[in-house]
Amino acid sequence: MTSFRTLGAIALALTAAGCVTTQAPVANAEATMSSACIRTIEMETNNHDVVVLGSDPTGGVWDYTLQVGGTGIWSCMVTSSGQVTNVSFLGSDGSPLA
Repeated sequence: MTSFRTLGAIALALTAAGCVTTQAPVANAEATMSSACIRTIEMETNNHDVVVLGSDPTGGVWDYTLQVGGTGIWSCMVTSSGQVTNVSFLGSDGSPLA
């Protein structure tokens, strides 16, 4: 019983000293949002040549701008948890279609 207490005290001391690492989060929110948009646009266009051009916060969601196969620009609205709320084709020059 004493050895378990000693090991517990050692583990506590090492943790307090920063010698014991904790498990890092699997993915941060930005990577989650980006991946969700890329997957959604790949499925929508049946094209795996998708590149993120940028992202902007809009209210409670992020608006990602993606280029597909060098031919078209898409918009993807996604929450920080990775839930895609809207995708739309913006055209070959990035402007909304009329």
